[in-house]
Amino acid sequence: MYVLDQPTHLSAAAFHHAAIGGSVLLTEGSIPRMRSSLAHALGHLLANRDEAMVDAADGPRRRTPVEAFAASFAAALLLPARGLRERFSAVHNEANEVSDIAVLYLARTFGVSVQALRARLEALRLVSTATLRRIDEAIREAGSAATPEMDPGQELPDQPRWEMLPEYYVFLAMRAYRKELISRGRLAECLGTTEAETAVRLLRYVASVTEPAGEPPGAVVPNH
Repeated sequence: MYVLDQPTHLSAAAFHHAAIGGSVLLTEGSIPRMRSSLAHALGHLLANRDEAMVDAADGPRRRTPVEAFAASFAAALLLPARGLRERFSAVHNEANEVSDIAVLYLARTFGVSVQALRARLEALRLVSTATLRRIDEAIREAGSAATPEMDPGQELPDQPRWEMLPEYYVFLAMRAYRKELISRGRLAECLGTTEAETAVRLLRYVASVTEPAGEPPGAVVPNH
């Protein structure tokens, strides 16, 4: 696998050769996007080893049997049905609701974008369409909070895990703050940061799994 760190219209490319096996080229981007692009490219190689795959960042994908298999393969690889059901059930039972914070947590847990997770939840019928629309709006509002202080087109970098803190602990702290059970100052104490730093890091937390606009070219959208 090769990663291109220069701006390009290419999202991913892949080919198979009997002498060297499969080769995949990805354009550097957010971790969820690269994971989706890689899984999608591997699906193409499994479905058709005779033809090279070239995926343009701005171009629509053709509706072909190979494309349908690649999308389904990527969804099953990154978001296996049994694992997602178990994780989703645990979060839902503990919180007794499905919120935008829970969706962000699950997306980061599986290392995929919110859009990919949303499509998989809908395909497995784990969440109603009305609930998904409400979550979409909540995430959109959270992400738009950055725009007044950011240059147009600027993307926040991926937010790494909080040092020494499990992902689930961060999720619980964020949920408690959203429900107004703790103050912003107490949230900063729980996460080991200052109030100002916590705001930026939570914004990056949202941005790390949320595409800036529309469906990314490497999104995992199973055919159904």
